[in-house]
Amino acid sequence: MLTLCGPNQISHFLCDIPLLLKLSCSDTSVNESVLHVASATIGLGPCLFTAGSYTLIISAILRIPSAQGRRKVFSTCAFHLTVVVVFCGTANFN
Repeated sequence: MLTLCGPNQISHFLCDIPLLLKLSCSDTSVNESVLHVASATIGLGPCLFTAGSYTLIISAILRIPSAQGRRKVFSTCAFHLTVVVVFCGTANFN
C-alpha cells in the first residue's frame, strides 16, 4: 500500500503508475521492480514471438531453390520486418 504525502495532484491526463510512485512517501522499490518486470514481459514477449516467427520464415525462404523466388519473397518479408522492428522498437522504448 502506498502512503501519499505532499501534493496529491498529477499534471497529466492519465493516472500513470510511475507518477503515482513519485507521489508516495513510502518505499516504492518493490513496486518499481514489479513494474519493470511486468513491462518487460508485456513489451518484449510479442516482439520475441515475432522474431522467432521471422527466423522460421527466413529459414523457409532460404530453402527456395530459385534465386528469383527468394528475391521476391525477401522483398515482401523485408518490408514487413521493417514495420515490425519500427513498431516494437518504439513501443519498447516508450
